[in-house]
Amino acid sequence: MALWTQSSPRILRFAAFEVDLWTREIRKHGRKLKLQSQPLKVLAMLLVQPSELVTREQLREGLWPDDTFVDFEHGLNTAVNRLRAALNDSAQNPRFIETVGSRGYRFIAPVTNNTKTVAQRSVYKGPFDGKEKLPSSLRPMEMPIGQPQVRNIVNKRNVLVAALILVALAGSYGIQRWRFHNRGLPDFAVGRLTKLTNSGGAEDVAISPDGSYVVYSQRDHEGVGLWLHHIETGSETQILPSEDTDFRGLTFSPDGNSVYFVRNRKEIGGFKDLYAIPVLGGHARLLTKDIDSPVSFSPDGRRFVYAQGVGPPDGNSVHIANADGTGDHVLATVIGTSPYFHPGPAWSPDGQSIVVSLMLRGERAGYVLDSVSPTDGAVREVMWYPGVIGRPLWLPDDRTVLIELDDSTGRGQLWTVSLTGADQKRITNDLSNWGIRVDATRDARTVSAIQWAVEADLWSTSITNLANIRQITRNGMPMVAAVPRRDGKILAVSGNDELWIMTQDGAGLAPFSALHDVAPPVVCGDSVVTGTYWSGAFATQHAAPDTFKGTKLASGRLIVQRSYESGPVTLMRVDSDGLNPTKLAEGVLYSPTCSANGKFVYYVRMLPTQRIFRVPIQGGLSEIVGDIPGQSIKGTMRISPDGRLLAFPYDQDRPTALSKIAIVSAENGQILNTFEAPGGIYLESCLRWSPNGKRVQYLLTKGDVTNIWEQPIQGGPPHQLTKYTSGRIFDFNWTADGKQLVLSRGKVTSDVVLLRNLH
Repeated sequence: MALWTQSSPRILRFAAFEVDLWTREIRKHGRKLKLQSQPLKVLAMLLVQPSELVTREQLREGLWPDDTFVDFEHGLNTAVNRLRAALNDSAQNPRFIETVGSRGYRFIAPVTNNTKTVAQRSVYKGPFDGKEKLPSSLRPMEMPIGQPQVRNIVNKRNVLVAALILVALAGSYGIQRWRFHNRGLPDFAVGRLTKLTNSGGAEDVAISPDGSYVVYSQRDHEGVGLWLHHIETGSETQILPSEDTDFRGLTFSPDGNSVYFVRNRKEIGGFKDLYAIPVLGGHARLLTKDIDSPVSFSPDGRRFVYAQGVGPPDGNSVHIANADGTGDHVLATVIGTSPYFHPGPAWSPDGQSIVVSLMLRGERAGYVLDSVSPTDGAVREVMWYPGVIGRPLWLPDDRTVLIELDDSTGRGQLWTVSLTGADQKRITNDLSNWGIRVDATRDARTVSAIQWAVEADLWSTSITNLANIRQITRNGMPMVAAVPRRDGKILAVSGNDELWIMTQDGAGLAPFSALHDVAPPVVCGDSVVTGTYWSGAFATQHAAPDTFKGTKLASGRLIVQRSYESGPVTLMRVDSDGLNPTKLAEGVLYSPTCSANGKFVYYVRMLPTQRIFRVPIQGGLSEIVGDIPGQSIKGTMRISPDGRLLAFPYDQDRPTALSKIAIVSAENGQILNTFEAPGGIYLESCLRWSPNGKRVQYLLTKGDVTNIWEQPIQGGPPHQLTKYTSGRIFDFNWTADGKQLVLSRGKVTSDVVLLRNLH
């Protein structure tokens, strides 16, 4: 029997909430709330049977199809936590959702349809008794290819980039290729998901062609090292010691005797080089300098292909070289793509095609999967996609790739895509993220990948005692950035790039703005600012209530944020209550920050020549302030408390490759001072000013611990500000009075998983 019939109520209400079971929408006091698909399904399943236990097994059946690979316990816990956060409910003192031991959940508040209380439904005998599935409107949704939603790789990855340093593809070829082509695609539905590591620090992975070994990079307190895992025995050997540099791609040689790896340089993280090391350890040989992606081998194993960012004009070149690194030459160059996004190319088993995923810039902003001919370099677009496309992995039919695609919630999931782009099939559907690189054995019966999740809560501490840290949020939803307001409330960005508001103790968590896919907000004063206040991460200005373009501002403040809902990045201004969005600028924009008087918003336009612009807060034409020096900006730009100076990290490629911090004039962009910065500064992309404006502060991760460091702008060595011995910091901001520090702090959990027994 169905969950409901045509005569059953469509609209259910409780407290101030209204849920439409048909359109899967929830409103509070008539205002639509942003709630992801799976938490909303959980709510619907609880509402149709109020006061009755819905078991965890029943919820599993309703949320995930039988052939979906998922960490069910983690996925359900995350969905319930997000649901409680949206309802402002508590597991300890529930108003709506009660936890019933380890068995399941019960909805305890009165539920009505119009004015009638909904009793236990006689029609409710469906999906949870094992005899019938959920109606299609409550089954897990798939994101249609081509849905017009663009996610910004700079914003999304700057917090989680260390967790996204994932796997390279080992392309290979042998006498079994004919058998591969004729036996068809692996049946992913009959595979088995196995978690290979439990350290939570795995970052990159590859599997040997015969399936005997897995090599993976792993972060520990010393840095990142390289480990070899023997699958049959489970034994492990560290083949490269841990250092404070990161891997950007692992690939087994076709004979399985060597591991090719791409690693960042210590002195400047933006530059990477290719090495090869014997599989059982030994001397690592430098093969190619300045390489941006993992390599993939030709079918005969004599050559490899890789991608490299170029510019200006910005784009990517696809290179082919011999297996020993000699004979390197450009096969094709694709202009109009980001030179900083490199999951890696893949050479097909039949040798006829190379496919590579790229990030597009301009009006078609999004991601593409391109096919490149290895003979003449001709480029053909296979598919366009609004979200991130990971590295393709060829399947044995020579016509299909396995690939990671970000779904509408920003979670990376595995799909299969035909070389024509016309046939896509989703393989996984869970609340964990799959890494942007996957790998497989020669027969494609075992797939290796990194599966990761983020735990991030907001914390606060006093400038007088930074060691005394207090936790603010505990709702299970990762909060990766926060901006404190002068009224004591906090604007926070969740891991899925949505904007929330809460009190300074974490209570009253609620969605803030109707905009989606936002970067951390910038809180600005209006045109009648009379004083300057400093918030550390963003110049927060305040003034008495006044009129602005005919609109009364309740708190005398405007909030500027970036929106990625459609097309290129849009710089938006909204009122302090999150309403009335107004577009200020559009394009490939990065890192807005406010002037001290609240009249201008500064930002970086990521053109072939990266330039600093400013636009009036009331709207109008943008004007050029100056150019970004060196090769590229490598983190956020922030304005000093007095509004005179801008600071940002950047990469210098000449005369010596280095990471540096620039201090420039906010009036004309003149470079006033530069400082050498640690190579790892690019990982966090988070630079701030001290409250007194005498130092710039940034995050630096050593091993698996992040701390705040600061650089005096008048010169001298950098100084470590915080002394934490555990945990990652993803973002930090000072309150307006400079007395409190608010941090996003937690951990990234990432482990190697295998999809096995595919046939």
